Amino acid sequence: MQGTKKRPNKSFDDLKYNIKLYLYNLPKKDYHEVRNNLHVNLGVSQKTCETWINLSKESSKTIPADKLYWLANFFGVSMEDLMNYEIEGVDSAPAYGLIK
Repeated sequence: MQGTKKRPNKSFDDLKYNIKLYLYNLPKKDYHEVRNNLHVNLGVSQKTCETWINLSKESSKTIPADKLYWLANFFGVSMEDLMNYEIEGVDSAPAYGLIK
């Protein structure tokens, strides 16, 4: 069908980051331009950018915080919105000096 985007190979739920979801939700005219130039704006190779977009939850790889911050600002979301996984140990971390 003309005018529709190809469905992603992986379910969005299987991906470590929601980058592909936010890309997929861009207008079609913007999608191709952003997808082709995202690596340039991030200052990484196209291969690295594609790897980050398609990282599975099982992968031990992560996106550096400065790049994740840039992506969050670009899509107008929080860094946490881009993360499609729980960070182990965060809920149980003590809040030293914060609670009196």
